[in-house]
Amino acid sequence: MANMDRIFSPSYVPSHQDIINARVRTTGISKEVYHFDEHIYHVFDVGGERSERKKWIHVFEKADIVLFQVALGAYDRRLSEDHHANQLAESLMVFETFINSPWFTKSTVLLNFTKADIFEQKIKLGLTMPPEDGFSYEGDPTDVLAVRGMITKKFTEVNRNRKKLIVSYMDARDTEQARKLLEGVHACARDRVDHSGVDTDVEGNGIRSASTS
Repeated sequence: MANMDRIFSPSYVPSHQDIINARVRTTGISKEVYHFDEHIYHVFDVGGERSERKKWIHVFEKADIVLFQVALGAYDRRLSEDHHANQLAESLMVFETFINSPWFTKSTVLLNFTKADIFEQKIKLGLTMPPEDGFSYEGDPTDVLAVRGMITKKFTEVNRNRKKLIVSYMDARDTEQARKLLEGVHACARDRVDHSGVDTDVEGNGIRSASTS
């Protein structure tokens, strides 16, 4: 509301923060190719809605790195396509299927919980999740770190193959945290190149990274 006059001005030009705050729903599969530090990244972004999931498998099949995003701040919200389904419970179900799939045995997996600041605000206000969604917590419901730890444990426990997970948390629209996350992805990519000799030529396979959002 504080920016309405600026945004509705005929001479309005989006600021850097305006662009970050803008949200575009991911549909289908989008691919970008980035050249960075002598490596070539083939980045695929796929939609997280139920209707989008059937398109995933051929993207993830040869992915070197998978960035699985979970909206931590949406723990009390329902799916837009199914008002009976909790968003966090749905993410857990998808993650369980994904992490135990034979398609991803060689992929490096980063589990990133987003909107951690929104999660903290809601927890401190006492907005708990209904027990039937499978995330009931018997301790202090306003203890942010404890509740977050419980949710994280739910996700790591479904990793039956004991695949190595790199877990991170990120606030909504925090560019510094996003930069550190991408640095982590790049570090994983360098490690894979050093140990497996991934072809980084643009005409070759390069480094394939897939992201769910």
